[in-house]
Amino acid sequence: MIDNRDTASKLTKILKLKNQPVAVKLVKNEDSLEGLPPEPETKMRYCQLVMEAKKGKSFTLTKNSISCPAAAAAFGLLPLPEKIEKGTMLKALGLFDSEDAAAELMAKMPRLPLGGYKAVAAAPLSEARFTPDVVVLEEEPEKIMWISLASLHEKGGRLSFGTGVFQACCVDATVEPYLREDINASFGCYGCRDATDIDDGEGLIGIPYGKLPEILKALDSLTRKAMPQVQSKGVYHQFEATRRS
Repeated sequence: MIDNRDTASKLTKILKLKNQPVAVKLVKNEDSLEGLPPEPETKMRYCQLVMEAKKGKSFTLTKNSISCPAAAAAFGLLPLPEKIEKGTMLKALGLFDSEDAAAELMAKMPRLPLGGYKAVAAAPLSEARFTPDVVVLEEEPEKIMWISLASLHEKGGRLSFGTGVFQACCVDATVEPYLREDINASFGCYGCRDATDIDDGEGLIGIPYGKLPEILKALDSLTRKAMPQVQSKGVYHQFEATRRS
């Protein structure tokens, strides 16, 4: 069994995280809402829910309290509005050259089945009193890099990340890892960069909850040699010293 508080503490210490890891629960229709955080007093976007959770707050969003229609559709809470599905809104925002290009993106966007889920809850991982499905981090690229390497540490291979550079928080960092049962990273998107405090130098990564022990074990191994070597920038300093001599 994963100890959420201990895992959050170790992740924060090893990676020197700026933000708290966020635990996310995708609540199916047959699941109970009992024991989950309350709904917020005012509607919010899912990316704002993650923002609040990384700062220590916990909430649950339902179809009545989620304010972003694209995220609501991603979690199967509400149908996707036609103006988004057909590309009208994304074209109007200046994100795509044509409505057809935007519609093509939306047609390929991963989503949970409509009507299959009734809520999404988020809390700081250290305080989560529920079993999460995904853990989301908003962090600097190097920290995302180490988590990505940690996922390959034991078996090797290569990673393929999925993104449309739209719905980065809800789809890229949450739905994709949940459906694929593997990590997925994202650069962020128009929505989360406009609606939250995510820093210009930060991106996102979603980790399936069940993979956390494997990731943490690998990170611990990486701290013994690879991580301190890279962070000392020894090769770079040697190169600079040679140039000056």
